Order: sequence, then C-alpha cells, then structure tokens
Amino acid sequence: MSALRTEISELWHQVNRRMHGLLHEAFRESDLPAPFFVLLREIAREPGITVSELARRVDLVKSHVSRTVDHLVQRGYVRKQSDPEDQRLARLYILPEAHARLHRTGEAVRAAWDAVVAGVPDEELATVERGLRILLDTLERHSATRKRERD
Repeated sequence: MSALRTEISELWHQVNRRMHGLLHEAFRESDLPAPFFVLLREIAREPGITVSELARRVDLVKSHVSRTVDHLVQRGYVRKQSDPEDQRLARLYILPEAHARLHRTGEAVRAAWDAVVAGVPDEELATVERGLRILLDTLERHSATRKRERD
C-alpha cells in the first residue's frame, strides 16, 4: 500500500473514532439513545415500513431491530399495526411524542456537527464533500462488484 493510501486509511480511522465520540456525547445529552434515533428516523421517513425492511435499511439483524422496535412500542414512540392486506405483516408508525424527541435529538446532533465544521472555510468543505463523494461512489461500486461475485 502506498504511503498516501496508508495515510488516508489512518486519517479515516481517526475521523471515524472522533466522530463516534462526538455523536456519543450528543446522544448522551439528548433524551433519545442513538439506536432509537436511527430506527425512529427511518420509520418517520417511511411510515408503514415493516421490521424486515427497517432491518435492511439500517443494515442490522432483524431480531435486534425487532427487539428495539418492541422497546419503542413500550415507550409510546411507535405503533404497530397489522397490514390490512396481509395480516402477517406489522406496519410501523411513529407517534407524536417520538416526533418531538426525534426533532430535539436531530437538532443536538446537527449542532454538534455544526460546531465541528464552523471554522472550516466553505471552499475546504467543498473539497471534503467531493472527496467523500468519490469514496462513497467507489465503495458502492466495490460493494456491487462483490455482490455480483457472490451471486
């Protein structure tokens, strides 16, 4: 591996670790744990989503998502409703209390991120954005190639 590739790998690891710490702090100060936030955000984006689709969307094991959804139901954040066309399916809907918590937590996360990038000039942020898009596109192509090789 070239020195540049090694340096990028190490920088990526450091950024990831520090972002994890920053977000951990933001979630600790909010009233909604990170796993709840992630699932509620997806349910809010697609009301009526099933647990199976939710698990695929967040790339987690279905049993883990199902248990977390049960906790969300118990706390009054989510309502499960049988699908009228297929009673085997439970559709998920976010409840008003969760909307408020989701909004407050989202604001806390955005504020933490804004504080990090506040001192970065716009042209440098644009450079970071381009680099991240390149990496994301490359990761998506790599993932698609690996999937084709497995199938």
